[in-house]
Amino acid sequence: MASSLDSAQAGKAVKALYAWLKKEAKKKDSSAQLLGGNGADDFFHLSVSLKKTKPERKDKPIRIQISNPLYDLEEAESCLIVKDVAGEGKKAAKEKLRDGNILGVTKVLRVSNLKKKFATHEQKRQLCKDYALFLADTRILPLLPKLLGKTFFKKKKQPVPVDLRGSDAKWKKNIQEAITGTYVHLSGGSNFTVRIGRPEEHSPKQVLDNLLEVADKLSGMESIGKWKNIQRMYVKTTSSVSLLIYSSDGSKE
Repeated sequence: MASSLDSAQAGKAVKALYAWLKKEAKKKDSSAQLLGGNGADDFFHLSVSLKKTKPERKDKPIRIQISNPLYDLEEAESCLIVKDVAGEGKKAAKEKLRDGNILGVTKVLRVSNLKKKFATHEQKRQLCKDYALFLADTRILPLLPKLLGKTFFKKKKQPVPVDLRGSDAKWKKNIQEAITGTYVHLSGGSNFTVRIGRPEEHSPKQVLDNLLEVADKLSGMESIGKWKNIQRMYVKTTSSVSLLIYSSDGSKE
């Protein structure tokens, strides 16, 4: 690995979190509260603290491909937002999705619909809740923060960019890579998190494999200042405390 992360230490932290989740599930004593009780909204997160801030566009998440995707293409429920241009709008997109047998997209929205049909905070909040993931034509990405509002950013559900130019085969490849990747959302601050697994879908080994892959990618990422700019790394679930797995000064807190 290009990073200096101790995989054994990271593995122990992941297993400790699984043990904690199981204890929490027993406390709640409910079959509906599977492994921590947050269902599809519960994730394992890699939390990263930087030494120096690295400003970056808020509307353009950075994709990292992982061996164990967060969502299964056959089960994922994602919403694709497209342009309002003849030949590239909703009708054309739905035809391409159908003809190309492209899995994972369950809804197509025109960008104009966001203003007309999802104008209120409650409508935006419900839209955000209805889909696990949002994709958007790269060319309209800058328009979306204002149209979607704060809810999408708070929930880390701002649309991820997809290049929708080119052949049907390219469409399929780009959409499927978008759905099966994980994302770095930079906001210009010194901290960010990356989703690396789901308790009800992944084993400890799968979560660890994803964690190590993400750490390796981050170690060479110019937009965060590479590995030399990483101060600390933690692993946590949506509902747990954070466990330290790396510190640049060697401290263990």
